Amino acid sequence: MALPSTILRFNLEVADVDRSTYETLELRVARHPSEGDHFLVTRVIAAALHIGDGAELSRAGLCDPDDPPVLAKDLTGRITHWIDIGSPSPDRLHKAAKKADNVFVYTYRRPEPLVESIRKAGIYRAQDLQLFSLDQGFLDTLAGSLGRTNTWALVRTEGELFVTAGETSASCPLCLHPIEG
Repeated sequence: MALPSTILRFNLEVADVDRSTYETLELRVARHPSEGDHFLVTRVIAAALHIGDGAELSRAGLCDPDDPPVLAKDLTGRITHWIDIGSPSPDRLHKAAKKADNVFVYTYRRPEPLVESIRKAGIYRAQDLQLFSLDQGFLDTLAGSLGRTNTWALVRTEGELFVTAGETSASCPLCLHPIEG
């Protein structure tokens, strides 16, 4: 018998100064039994950073390998933002670039191997893909504060992320890694 998902609640105050987006949102996140802390934290941050684009967590969660963990759709149901987490395969990113207007990857691993595999794979519209990385220490700090109910204040300004999670604060640069060149 498979283990059930755990539901975590996030109350987020998002101030994305770089994109002039200011929102308050409540997320109910179904944590898959195989989902690690870094993946979960990165998934919540990616959803928060794209809330102004209409992003939401995938309905199937991590159970459907054909859907991204976070996505945004227009009124016709077409995917406008495909937001992946970790180190997706070049084949997955190729498919994403054909299905969505914009493809973003937020990685919590070393970005260099992923950048190199994307460059070699000949992915459709690879130059338009946006790959961001988050610092391990930053993610460790936030992962250590996780509970069933989480209250976060997230600020992005001048390419830097600041998160306050209860009594815990952490910051790191949100590094964009160019694919071409």
